[in-house]
Amino acid sequence: MKTTKDWKTIFQYSIAAMIVFGFIVLIFAMVFHVVPETNNTLLNVMIGSYGAMTLGVTGYLYGSTKSSSEKNEMLFKSPPPDTK
Repeated sequence: MKTTKDWKTIFQYSIAAMIVFGFIVLIFAMVFHVVPETNNTLLNVMIGSYGAMTLGVTGYLYGSTKSSSEKNEMLFKSPPPDTK
């Protein structure tokens, strides 16, 4: 049976994969399709937003935030030290 942490991890990685995949699809759409002049501004805003989200996802998953989160969880689960 899956624990809450397993579902949380699955959810986090699923959302991260959707964000990165969406960014890649937008880039390919921009490169291989002609964008009408009226939608040019909207496309630029969407690419900027997806780019920022992709940076946030990769920064969290591969940066120091993820390892810091894991260390905090390990400390939370460890028994308290003896204070004798």
